[in-house]
Amino acid sequence: MKILFYNWDRIDGKVGGGVTVYQKNLVNYLLGGDDDLFFLNSGFSYDGGSLKLISIHNSISDKIKTFEIINSPVLAPVQQSIKNVRFYLEDDTLFEPVKNFLAENNFDVIHFNNLEGLSLKILELKKYFPKTKFIYSLHNYFPICTTVTLWNGKNNCSQKNCADCHKNMSYCAVKFLRNHFGYFRGAGRLSKLYGRFFQDNDDPELFKKFETKNISYINQYIDMTLAVSERVKKIFAAKGLKNIEVSYIGTNVAGFQRFQNCADIFSNPFKLIYMGYMNAPKGFYFFVEALQKMSNDIAKNISVTVVARHNKIFHCREIHSLNNLKSKFHSIELINGYRHDEQEKLLSDKNLGVVPVLWEDNLPQVAIEQIAYGVPILCSNLGGASELHNHNKNFTFEAGNVDEFLKKLENILNNRQLLKDYWQSVKPLTTMKNHVDFLRNIYAVH
Repeated sequence: MKILFYNWDRIDGKVGGGVTVYQKNLVNYLLGGDDDLFFLNSGFSYDGGSLKLISIHNSISDKIKTFEIINSPVLAPVQQSIKNVRFYLEDDTLFEPVKNFLAENNFDVIHFNNLEGLSLKILELKKYFPKTKFIYSLHNYFPICTTVTLWNGKNNCSQKNCADCHKNMSYCAVKFLRNHFGYFRGAGRLSKLYGRFFQDNDDPELFKKFETKNISYINQYIDMTLAVSERVKKIFAAKGLKNIEVSYIGTNVAGFQRFQNCADIFSNPFKLIYMGYMNAPKGFYFFVEALQKMSNDIAKNISVTVVARHNKIFHCREIHSLNNLKSKFHSIELINGYRHDEQEKLLSDKNLGVVPVLWEDNLPQVAIEQIAYGVPILCSNLGGASELHNHNKNFTFEAGNVDEFLKKLENILNNRQLLKDYWQSVKPLTTMKNHVDFLRNIYAVH
């Protein structure tokens, strides 16, 4: 089977988060078979020149042929410049180069792992290639939210005025920075500073059309849409999206799932871990607030580990907040990120993981990984994380509710047997083999 995967980040990239990890895992698994594998990315690379689609080298394998669109009018990830709705909805310059690419290769399947970096018109290519299966995985909420998170900066979004999320951003400023300095994580922040020198021309009315047109196009041109959790399916179905199947992502760590605690449940001090980003939607500030509110009598018996990539300049306040808690807890350790081959060792003595997301996080990779390595998770009720333990009420709390979080945590501390009982409610994680078998049934051309 000839398969084309699409993601905005490169196949061997390091900036695309959980989707990039998933894409690498999937491709590495498929490399052991007879499929003819291709990969395309867009919206990442800019050189100030004209639009072009080129072949590029990858560090994974010569068996997968990789291509990149340079100078796409649609920047990715969308968070770096979300004020590009006009280009996404109306651009037609990408259409012919991608059409020619598809015609040259005659793919059986095109699997879009997101649409960022492309224009919506690309989906119309289904009319020209009716025998090619168009599959789209909903790893985020991009089709109904131009921030991809359904998050308005403070809490879960009511979607009443999408333009408000974009007033401080500048598409032109980020495009300028990309052309001159390439991709870097701070471009979104710098665009607010540089934005005063650039004039964007986006029409706020386009934000109102964004969801309607996306849902219409996906229903019309995508053969099957895959939701990575039941929660994601429910949210999109309510928006009118049809033909959705739930497909929990396959992970390499699922093969290590042990269904038992990796650490002694009665160990003292109790070891708590947060793994993720230092931002509001992932619940980092919520978690710090909860630590600040925790009683001293409880805190002194807890060792807290925070694993999050950070910069001493950009995250000085966050680091300062954690340092101020050191005298209150048995210990506070801040680790500046991790490699996946370090994760099992990092988790080996942890009693409980915290996944306190404040947004509808589709299916957090860290939740899967912690469960696989024998660490129960205490998670919020938003997104797909709580589905991994069948919404176990002892390990699920209302998102944003500090008092309920602390109450649930204290209950676990006082009833350690709950940590052992936890595994009775945990679902088997999806292995890469299970996931690929599912995909092959979806990919099958009828």
